[in-house]
Amino acid sequence: NQLVRWINSKEQHAQKIQNTIMEYFLAQRIKPKKSSDDGYSKYVDLATICQNIIFTAMKTKQTVDLLHLEELNTLLDELVKIYFDNHGKKHLKELK
Repeated sequence: NQLVRWINSKEQHAQKIQNTIMEYFLAQRIKPKKSSDDGYSKYVDLATICQNIIFTAMKTKQTVDLLHLEELNTLLDELVKIYFDNHGKKHLKELK
């Protein structure tokens, strides 16, 4: 029974990450830009990192391989580096 609870918890956490990226970052925070707009490169980087996070979170639901978890942590760190300013990064550190 405990194993089933751990698996369910792992899948729920991965789904929450996917939902947050899709419903908050991609739908509300990361605004689409045209290739001629300022900040287009940053937009592409953010959208690509978000897509990779969603994909890797899906992989963490499918397997118990810790490699996917490590990759997910790396991608989340990349998102923090690109998306947040110094104030936001400081706030995140305070939350940890």
